[in-house]
Amino acid sequence: PYQLIRHLAKMGVEVHLITPFWERLELKGVRCHKMNPSLLNTKITEIQYRFMRLLVKSRVAAQYFMYNPKVLEMVVERLGKSVTRVLEKVNLDVVQAEQDVVAAALARIKDDVGIPVVADILDLWADEEVLAGRIERGRTAYAALLAVTREAVHGSDIVLVGNEFVKESLVREVGASPSKIRIVPNGGEVLDGVDSGGRVDLVVYAGNFEKYENVELFIESIPHVLKQRPQTGIAIMGQGPEELRLMRLARKLKVPLSVFKGFVPRRRLLRILARAKVGAVPTKKFYATPLKPFEYMSAGLPVVAIRGTWWGDLIEDAGAGIAVEYDSVEFADGVLKLLDSEDWDSYSSRALKLVREKYNWDVIGRELLEVYRGLAGR
Repeated sequence: PYQLIRHLAKMGVEVHLITPFWERLELKGVRCHKMNPSLLNTKITEIQYRFMRLLVKSRVAAQYFMYNPKVLEMVVERLGKSVTRVLEKVNLDVVQAEQDVVAAALARIKDDVGIPVVADILDLWADEEVLAGRIERGRTAYAALLAVTREAVHGSDIVLVGNEFVKESLVREVGASPSKIRIVPNGGEVLDGVDSGGRVDLVVYAGNFEKYENVELFIESIPHVLKQRPQTGIAIMGQGPEELRLMRLARKLKVPLSVFKGFVPRRRLLRILARAKVGAVPTKKFYATPLKPFEYMSAGLPVVAIRGTWWGDLIEDAGAGIAVEYDSVEFADGVLKLLDSEDWDSYSSRALKLVREKYNWDVIGRELLEVYRGLAGR
């Protein structure tokens, strides 16, 4: 949400960020408030909070502890009390939650604090955890996560989703009212000075290493790409729980481990994207609201994505890249087609146009501002 926060602040909106740890990001014009939710009668320090986030990434810890109904109930309750202490000190028109558990906490306290609540539900939390391999559908943990999402959706005044698939799922799975749901996709930045000059034959993946990102498909495509174009550069940037598995796969396929670049700070990442020629989005999680394709396109980078996903079809229809079937050879063929295309400049221009005219944070910020004003009665 940080790009959106920054753009809202630039638009003159007074933005407050309530967080359990101090953000080390450049959020000019944003007022930060640190909350200290108590857990087991102790204050959650920044280190403890980060440790809890690591526990959620563990299959055993997630399924049998963090996603236990009693633990989730305690977390929601304590978060509500902590956020209340902050909200009592500031004068806000609307409060927006970026996670289901926080949205559930806000739904419980909204009448007490007298502030409308917006829940940002960009993904289906329970199903995402199933795809990540941390919980199983139909088990207690799955039902517990679904219950949190249900409380968040029913108790919020407005629910933001990233696409029609998530909207339909919330209506079907948790009984959400369609009238309170607004579709707001992700976007990219409108960057200055982006052109086709100085590009090199570089194919990039930048994002998380979760099972549902399907990074293995991209890795499996690399030998096919390098067989046809041995001098092509590959950069896989990011981190996550699947990193070791992906590196083992790369080693097995004789893909140089040097393609893994680790975490790359945003400013450096944008410079790399502006020099590359192809961006890879291998995920087939069709209900996702990915940021990657829009960040790629904001740097004039054509995209290879999976056919049947809403962003893959969007990119192909706009001529901003290529959508392929979920197959490593087809993915490689899509990459090679873009690298070899005499029409690459046109692909790049159409990618930039898609972001600059519609899928950017300024447009999204204006849409959200109308939602906020409606809730605040302005």
